[in-house]
Amino acid sequence: MARPVTLATFALLLFASVSARADLWTTYDNARFQFAVCYPPDLLHPARELQNGDGQIFTTSDGLTEMRAFAGIDDRGPATIMADVAATLSGPSGRVTSSTMRPGWFAMSGRNGQKVFYTKVVLRGDVFKAFWIAYPEFQANIFDAVAARLSHCFRG
Repeated sequence: MARPVTLATFALLLFASVSARADLWTTYDNARFQFAVCYPPDLLHPARELQNGDGQIFTTSDGLTEMRAFAGIDDRGPATIMADVAATLSGPSGRVTSSTMRPGWFAMSGRNGQKVFYTKVVLRGDVFKAFWIAYPEFQANIFDAVAARLSHCFRG
């Protein structure tokens, strides 16, 4: 069944090619935990800062996509943190479809209902630094490339 194209979706499609240009992206820097992630300001807009300067929430104008960049302290170990992140993002009915774990970091992607998610977490001692993005499946043609770029520019 074909999905109707809304004005917001059309605008996202129009700006998708612009967002691919590296010189049009900006960077969110977190001073408290010393990490940074780039993002396309034509698609993702700062919505609010998290408590205690732990990070930032970004959303699209239509509110359908959300990205969070954040950090914290957690000494439970990489496997436990990865399991918790998977459970949080996939929810009770979703699933992780891809994951990678390396010394000092892990990444995963999957689905939760009609949403696609991607996350990357960097581990430094008992400090984790992370971002995740969740977006509607019907906008994957835009945000799959955004998620890939976020993963490469994320510095922790």
